[in-house]
Amino acid sequence: MPESVAIKFKIVGGRAEAERLEIAAIDDGETFITAEAVRQLPLGTIIADFRRDMEGFYKGQSRAKARQYAKNFGSRRGRTLDDKTLEEVAKVYRAAFKRGDPVQEAVAEAFHVGRSAAAKRIGAARAAGLLGPAVGTKAGEVKKARKR
Repeated sequence: MPESVAIKFKIVGGRAEAERLEIAAIDDGETFITAEAVRQLPLGTIIADFRRDMEGFYKGQSRAKARQYAKNFGSRRGRTLDDKTLEEVAKVYRAAFKRGDPVQEAVAEAFHVGRSAAAKRIGAARAAGLLGPAVGTKAGEVKKARKR
C-alpha cells in the first residue's frame, strides 16, 4: 500500500471538487505503486472523510466560516437552484441539443453532477419556464404555436 495519498481540491461551481490526486510509495527502495495497490485505494472514502474532517474543523470556527464550509464541502442534497443556475442549465441544454450531443450528459458534465441530478436540473429549468416542454421522451423543446 502507498505511504500517503494527497488530494487537492478546487472550488468548481461553488463546491469543492477533487482536482489532483498524488500517491507516494514508502521511500525504502523496495515499495512501489502497483496497479493493484491503486485499485485497492478507497478513494471515495478518503474524499468523504476529508469532507467530514472539514466539517469538524469549520464547526469550531465562526458562523461565516461554517457557512463557507456548507457551501463548498457540504452535501448538495435538497439545495434549491437559483434562477441564474437554471438559466445556465437551459443554455448548456440548448447548446448540446444544437450540436446533437446528449443533453443530460452535457448538463451533468457542466455542473459536475450525476446524470440523475442533471435530469432534475433540466426538469427544474422546464418548471421555471426557461425550457419548453420536452418532445415526448426525446430531448428538445416543443415550439409554441404563434398566435396570429
